[in-house]
Amino acid sequence: IINGAEATPHEFPWVTALFISGGSFCTASLISDEWVLTAAHCADGALYFDVYLGAHNVRITETERLEIRANEKYIHPDWNPNTLTGDVALIKLPTPVDISGSNVRPICLQDPTDTSLYEGAEAHIAGWGKTADGPGGISPTLQKSTVTVISNDECQNTYGIIIRPSTICTSFTDTNSGTCNGDSGSAMSVINSNGQYTQIGVTSFVSSAGCESGNPDGYARLSSYLSWISSITGLVL
Repeated sequence: IINGAEATPHEFPWVTALFISGGSFCTASLISDEWVLTAAHCADGALYFDVYLGAHNVRITETERLEIRANEKYIHPDWNPNTLTGDVALIKLPTPVDISGSNVRPICLQDPTDTSLYEGAEAHIAGWGKTADGPGGISPTLQKSTVTVISNDECQNTYGIIIRPSTICTSFTDTNSGTCNGDSGSAMSVINSNGQYTQIGVTSFVSSAGCESGNPDGYARLSSYLSWISSITGLVL
């Protein structure tokens, strides 16, 4: 996260760290007691994931976090690494986790009847991605920020035809903040009328010019993928 702030430990108990076979890293969201949602480009080619739940500093030993190795993954059939379409994937945990406590809890998903495009909405992002362009690695501690959702038309001004109805974008310049490498797969969420965080996007891409280039950030629009998520997980959304 560029220009974020350190989250309070367990402030976002659904935020999940993925240490991926082969050495890459992504962020993800817990959506039930046994399913994790992330980006297809994180799961593509992965043999297994070391899934950290209830984590804050992923570079130290934390007694309260869960570390689970998972290898069952489902990548959206429309996933295309060239056009970035269908950049969503699901990971099934080998056994359900306890979500009755305060450290590990699922996030609510956008309601299928909710047709809002969320243009102009304040959205929340959190992840362990890089905090600046350049050679550094991921952030040890979970970072958070707020960003503004922009229209797809505005996003197309930067990215052209890869912006489809199934994409949702946020402005970098509005809050001078956005996602970066390692934040991929994380939830972009809004706070609904009940005061609950509700996921409306999955972090997908940043500008090839860099995380700090000022260009918008791209996400998979969750409303386009709810029926697929339901069909794979059996969750009634």
